[in-house]
Amino acid sequence: TTVLKIDRKHKRVLIQEKDKEPREIEYDKLVLATGSRPRPLPIPGTDLPGCLPVGSMDDALTIREMVTTGKVAKAVIVGAGFIGLEMAEALTDMWGIETSVIEVADQVLPGVVSKTIAAMAQKQLADNDVTLHLSEMVTAIEGEGKVERVVTTKRTIEADLVILAAGVLPNSELAKEAGLTVSGATGAILVNTGIKKISEMKGIGKMMPVTMAAFFLGSLSVIGIPPFGGFISKWYLALGTIESHQLPILVVLLTSSLLNAAYFLPIAYNAFFATGNRFNEKTLVKEAPIFAVIPPVFTAAVSFALFVYPSVFLELARMAARGSLGHP
Repeated sequence: TTVLKIDRKHKRVLIQEKDKEPREIEYDKLVLATGSRPRPLPIPGTDLPGCLPVGSMDDALTIREMVTTGKVAKAVIVGAGFIGLEMAEALTDMWGIETSVIEVADQVLPGVVSKTIAAMAQKQLADNDVTLHLSEMVTAIEGEGKVERVVTTKRTIEADLVILAAGVLPNSELAKEAGLTVSGATGAILVNTGIKKISEMKGIGKMMPVTMAAFFLGSLSVIGIPPFGGFISKWYLALGTIESHQLPILVVLLTSSLLNAAYFLPIAYNAFFATGNRFNEKTLVKEAPIFAVIPPVFTAAVSFALFVYPSVFLELARMAARGSLGHP
């Protein structure tokens, strides 16, 4: 049975059963468990016979058939995640195949375990005659009609079998078509933490220090507190209202700053200083991906630069104003 479409508005799923017409079924709660697929490597040679991902039962059966029939003497595994290391252990321990593992990071299980635990795993692999090549990137897989060697940034390794285990991509196309928010970088479905109150954010700053620090600094700029650019703009606006005797507008400016402070500062306080933390190392909340962290950090840095070097930006603003008014 294949799911063709999800109708979230009416809580229905359109399915296609073998040799039957498509039909709809209703749901109260819908769980998306569509799995993942191997991450493709943008390098030449991945289509050669003997170069296989580990993404399905067919792939596993093909690998087993190759090794059990004596077609493999040397194997190379690309990726030192859980799947890659399990395959390396099986190839060396069960079939005595000379196995090398290539990992672009400087440790096995990157992003999963600490360097200390990784070092223990690396020693275990070395004791089992698995050769590790860390901090190396595969640039090509070569061979005449089949896999014969793997080229990295540091060496060339002979191989009869190459197993691609460089991570996975979630099968989130159905979710995206249904209108769910999907990360463009990872393909993962974005979810919220269920937090609806500021008081529920206690301790989140310790789990997401960079993101929350950037948020806090940006908040100071919005409020109009030095040393951030928001203070410069509000200062000049306040001077303008005083000189033009527009005191009601000045009151609006001050009120907006107080309201912003009343909203933003409790978030920062709960994130970093409040007791009774809801978030700790056992929760799933962690620092946002780098592509999500860069924008708030950049914004906070620019806001600080606006305060330190206001003349540059003020001159640009004057030029823009003169241009809009038709003055040279």
